[in-house]
Amino acid sequence: MGNKTSSGQENPAYMDKGEALFRGKTQKKDSRSRHMKLELIPAILSHDADDAQQKAELCAGHVSTVQLDVMDGSFVKNTTWHNATQAKRWSKRLRIELHLMVQDPLKVMKSWKHIPQFTRAVWHVEANVDSTKILDWCAQHKIQGGLALKPETPVEAITPYLYHPAFSRALILGVHPGQSGQKLIPSTKKKVSQLRALRPKLPIAFDGGISLRNIDSLAKNGVTAFCIASAIFKTKDPKITIQHFLDKLDRIGHVL
Repeated sequence: MGNKTSSGQENPAYMDKGEALFRGKTQKKDSRSRHMKLELIPAILSHDADDAQQKAELCAGHVSTVQLDVMDGSFVKNTTWHNATQAKRWSKRLRIELHLMVQDPLKVMKSWKHIPQFTRAVWHVEANVDSTKILDWCAQHKIQGGLALKPETPVEAITPYLYHPAFSRALILGVHPGQSGQKLIPSTKKKVSQLRALRPKLPIAFDGGISLRNIDSLAKNGVTAFCIASAIFKTKDPKITIQHFLDKLDRIGHVL
């Protein structure tokens, strides 16, 4: 069965197969609005297990998912901590998404597959890998898959994968990958509407340069998930900052 009908429209049967795979039983339909629920995903960039766990514990009870930034020193210059065995002791209330800024994402994913909290992996379309093969692996292991785009990469780079049943979301980088605290590159925002035109119901995450000042415009432009690192963890009280972002998203969600 193809992903398009003869008229060129999305095939609902195909979409249902993909939706059922990546949403999971714990995700409930948002009854407040006809729009997709807006999601805050704190991004953890750490160089040791203790720092990563401390950040994860700050998030537990406030959000359902955290993103762990994984860097290998090759795809990007920096390296980060990403020991799966040590992460196993993190709160069972948190789901873990891996943002894989690495040359061999599948190798990392296989090392994490035994971790119950690991539910989603996002790797870069720019990596020299077979993304269809990785998405097939995700489908086999019931892991949500996604692809990330660097600021200079056009959205067309991920069009071959948009309707794979395991493809759960796109991640648009508003900054160059490798370090947190950068300013958002304005030209990256147009990719949201471009992706929305290609697959209207696709969850679209945005990572980099997000603040309480610009999160409104990103949401109105079509972003559904907001991956935030320094704007949370470099504040005096990250828990309060998380709540400020959640309150803001709640207000935006009622307006959209």
